[in-house]
Amino acid sequence: MMRKNSVIILLAIILACAIGYILYFHFGPYKRVSEKSQHLGEKIETSKGLESKMNEEISQLKTTLTEVENELVKKTILIESLQTKMEGLRGTISKLETEKETVVTAADQLRKELEESKNRLTALSQEIQRQKDDYQQKIQSVQGQVVQRNRDIENLRNKAGQLRQTIATIEEEKRALNQETSKLKRNLQETRSNLQMFSQEIEAREKKLTAMEQTRQALVEQLKEEIQQKEVRISTLEEKLTVQFVDKILFNPGNARITDQGREILKRVAEELTKLSGVEIRVDGHTDDQPLSKDARAVYIDNLGLSVARAAAVARILRTKGVEPKKLFAAGYSMYRPLASNITTEGQQQNRRVEIVLVPLR
Repeated sequence: MMRKNSVIILLAIILACAIGYILYFHFGPYKRVSEKSQHLGEKIETSKGLESKMNEEISQLKTTLTEVENELVKKTILIESLQTKMEGLRGTISKLETEKETVVTAADQLRKELEESKNRLTALSQEIQRQKDDYQQKIQSVQGQVVQRNRDIENLRNKAGQLRQTIATIEEEKRALNQETSKLKRNLQETRSNLQMFSQEIEAREKKLTAMEQTRQALVEQLKEEIQQKEVRISTLEEKLTVQFVDKILFNPGNARITDQGREILKRVAEELTKLSGVEIRVDGHTDDQPLSKDARAVYIDNLGLSVARAAAVARILRTKGVEPKKLFAAGYSMYRPLASNITTEGQQQNRRVEIVLVPLR
């Protein structure tokens, strides 16, 4: 509707401009001619001598008049054309007015529909507002739940962190326990192996001890007389079996040569020693602190030489009587391991001795 009104106004403006243009150019030439005629009259009155010049100007004015008349004809034709166009514009305007009425009717209808739409929009706005309020309440409720959930999640995260730390600690303890368990298993295996080995050793030792006890009993039986006369002493300490001979039963004073009685006694001892296995047989020679005689010094130099010579002599006899040489060891300790004080004669007799020590092999 507004577009059509704008078109009508524009056409009216164009028509007004055209009419003004025509009027200006239609009456303008006559006005100029009148002014020129008046001017010429004044010139005629003032100067008759200029008649020829005036005639020329009249001729020019006539020519100008002719041109004006031609221009007037053209303007007339233009006015007629504009009038024709005006008639067309009037028809267009009439048509536009008819369309305007149609448009106004449609606009009224649209206003009614717009009013109804506004009413419906108002109802919808109210409904939307109501739903918005409901949603706002629900959103606030949900936001509260979200805040609580976030708190719960944070608590769960904290608990999860604590659990991860606990799990890490447990894993570390588990690894430590596994290592400790592996170590304990190895130790247990080693302990079992050691126990088995110890059991075997104990069993073997018990067998050796049993054999040594049997040997002790046999030696006690073989050397009963000598033991009664205190020339031989048999003792046990822990696992060691010691057969102790006083020097006079085996040797003459200051001498390392074994007497016949001594050989007989050592023969009986050797018979029992050959029955033993898994033992070390050590022969130890001992003396008192008294210096050797001149003849003994010529052979043995000192008590150490005499103790070594006596131990070697006993070991040699045992070897000749069948005792395995690999088991035999001989050593002399001179006067440095006394059993009693060397102040008394009895003490000196106890210190002059040869010991056969039986020790189970490890």
